Amino acid sequence: MTPEIILSVVQIIAAISSVVFIFIGLRMALKKLDKDNSAQTIPPDIIKKSTRLILIGILFFALFRFAANYFPMKEDQFEESMILIQSLWQATYMIGFTAFIPYILNKLQSGRTPPPTK
Repeated sequence: MTPEIILSVVQIIAAISSVVFIFIGLRMALKKLDKDNSAQTIPPDIIKKSTRLILIGILFFALFRFAANYFPMKEDQFEESMILIQSLWQATYMIGFTAFIPYILNKLQSGRTPPPTK
């Protein structure tokens, strides 16, 4: 197999893994919010687990960007370490904010008052 094919396969697997891990992390945080009791907050252990899964998804996205950037940047005489740094920067720049979503959801939920009971 040629390096182009290998990097294409890595790119596809990393992109799918990135989406799956980010989706599972967000789903874990959203699942703990009870629609009937709007004042309920997300437990801290769930926030940490959710954030870890999202960060793993961001790292898979960085691997996806590394595979996408490898040949164009290699032609411009960049070293692998510079390609890796560029890929990490792109992942942080593009989707890094998703790691803060569980914390933001928790802060938004803790500020609400429960609905009045009859």
